[in-house]
Amino acid sequence: MTDTSDRGVLPAHGSLAVYPGTFDPFTLGHRDLVSRARVMFDRVIVLLAVSADKQPTAEATARADFRYEYQLAAMNEQLGMQTVWLPPRPHLAATSSTAIRAYRMAKSAPPLPGGRE
Repeated sequence: MTDTSDRGVLPAHGSLAVYPGTFDPFTLGHRDLVSRARVMFDRVIVLLAVSADKQPTAEATARADFRYEYQLAAMNEQLGMQTVWLPPRPHLAATSSTAIRAYRMAKSAPPLPGGRE
């Protein structure tokens, strides 16, 4: 359990949360959000989502990302589902899936001509 459980937060009986995302790759920040959600809900389903509109290697600005999440929340509301947004913890927010992919690509790239890296 996380430190949230120490504050007496208990999940609502029979509650369910779905955490969809492309998770390309699944990071420590994603894992932390799942752990925090498990304190709030009886069941947490991590749903690997695929979107034709979203290119996993494309970088989005924080404002555009929030706008997209807000649009999804509005759509969920129309379908009768409540959206709960958990912000990442500050020490984990800087490590994004995009940054990890960029690091992996740079690490696997062949060395530059002349021996420089």
